[in-house]
Amino acid sequence: MVRNVQADASIQEYAERCVQERRAAEVGALVGRVAPGKDLVLQLLRAPDRDGAAPLTVSASASSAPAGKKGKAGGKAGGGGLQLDDEWVVEHAAMIERLLPGGLDVVGLYVLCPGAAFAGAASQLAALADAAAKELSSRLPSLLLLHIDSVSGALSLREAAFGLRPAELKVVPLADQMVQLQSR
Repeated sequence: MVRNVQADASIQEYAERCVQERRAAEVGALVGRVAPGKDLVLQLLRAPDRDGAAPLTVSASASSAPAGKKGKAGGKAGGGGLQLDDEWVVEHAAMIERLLPGGLDVVGLYVLCPGAAFAGAASQLAALADAAAKELSSRLPSLLLLHIDSVSGALSLREAAFGLRPAELKVVPLADQMVQLQSR
């Protein structure tokens, strides 16, 4: 069964803005809520740089990516032309999870990169999603992985369950339907 997910229209606007600004690579967390039959993605939160280094970079070829450590020890892992600080991405998602109010969760991760780099790093990204799932809320059936193509701005969603399975993504204006609190 394909997982159905609705994403706020601001996510599509963000993707278009990234293409206009010619951003090459970015990674972060998806914040939303999971309900039976209706998952919502409300916001993207970019993982900040760590010690002056970006958590995700795209290299010219997969062969120039350093072979890094994998697993709990973390570090930079390379695959498919992506260099990813998987330990930092998981730690950032866990920090966000602790700060969110009740009813909201980190429901997945997003990756902004060219389509070829995403396809080449699919197994690495699936392992990243599995590592993040172990650190995050156990209430979620599985994490989502949103790919934003840095060339076209196209969105594609995968469910990180037993690899990366396609999920159905529908972009709608969700923020207008929600109660929002702001403090100054």
